[in-house]
Amino acid sequence: MSQQNRPLLVVLVLNDINLLEQVIDDWEEAGASGATVLDCAGRRQIKEALQGDDVPLFPSLANILRDSPVAQKLIFSIVEDGPTVDRIIDATEKITGDLYEENKGILFVLPLNFVLGLRPSGRKS
Repeated sequence: MSQQNRPLLVVLVLNDINLLEQVIDDWEEAGASGATVLDCAGRRQIKEALQGDDVPLFPSLANILRDSPVAQKLIFSIVEDGPTVDRIIDATEKITGDLYEENKGILFVLPLNFVLGLRPSGRKS
C-alpha cells in the first residue's frame, strides 16, 4: 500500500474540556466519520494531584486520577486523506486558538499501515 493511500490517525489532546462538544461537531463537519474520546492527564496534572494533602502514603496513579477532576480529553479519528486532515486542523484551531500557544493542546497525525473494522466511506453494510 502506498503512503498516499494510507488512512491517517488524527489525535488531539484537548486541554479545555469545555470545548469538547464543539470540536467533535466541527471534526464531523470537516469530514471525520467519527471520533473516540478518552480521559487523559499529562505530567503536570499528575504532579499537581500528587501535591495534595489527601494523597495516601502509597498512592497509585489510577486512584489519584480517579479521584481528581479530568484535566484533558484525548480525541482521535481515522480519516482517509490529507485534505480532510487539513480541514480538521483548521476547524480545531478556530475553536482552540493557536495550538502553539501554551495550554491549548497538542494535535498530531500518524499514517496507519493497517486498519481492520473501519468501512471505507461510501460502503454500506
